Amino acid sequence: MKSITLLLLGLFVVGVASNLEVSAYTWDFGSIPKMAYAHHTFTIKNTGTQPVRILKMRRFCGCLIYTLPDTIIYPNATTSLNVGYFSGTKSTNEQNRIYMTTDDPVTEILKFTITAQVGKDTSGFRIEPRRIKVADLEGGSLRVFNDTDSLARLKLVEATSGIEIKAETTVIEAKKSVKIEYKSKYRVFNEKPSVVIDLNTYRMTIPIDVK
Repeated sequence: MKSITLLLLGLFVVGVASNLEVSAYTWDFGSIPKMAYAHHTFTIKNTGTQPVRILKMRRFCGCLIYTLPDTIIYPNATTSLNVGYFSGTKSTNEQNRIYMTTDDPVTEILKFTITAQVGKDTSGFRIEPRRIKVADLEGGSLRVFNDTDSLARLKLVEATSGIEIKAETTVIEAKKSVKIEYKSKYRVFNEKPSVVIDLNTYRMTIPIDVK
């Protein structure tokens, strides 16, 4: 009887839902130039009835920095894990992680994975200029070129808060280009801003060089 009771208790614990709801555990910056910064924000919500404490953060690459405004997430509250990434000087496929240790009984450790393809634009798509300069932030444009023989669909995936972007169309014919206009609400950012686009299934990050 004792062994049966323990078995049932084990099944009950396994079935307990986590108190933490995370926007995503992975983020892909796609193709990004060398010596460039990019930014992404993960959101973490406490869906339980008790506060969850963040006990420790770990990273294993100096290319990642992060800020976390809260170390206690109260019930129904949401916090942000702001991640900055620096691509470095080598052409390579990057995969790096940030680990978050909490006192949540189910999700004790959260693992966030960041991937990027540094210095590699070999898909048949290109962007000119490849990065946005700080002097251009008041307003400007760039062009996305489809050098392939097939139609491509453009999706504006993400832009750092304060950056407004607009594409003249979401379809790029073969051997054609599309203009993307951008402007900024701010001159100073808390993080290194960036813009992320998808071309079919191929992702590209456009860094914004600010001081």
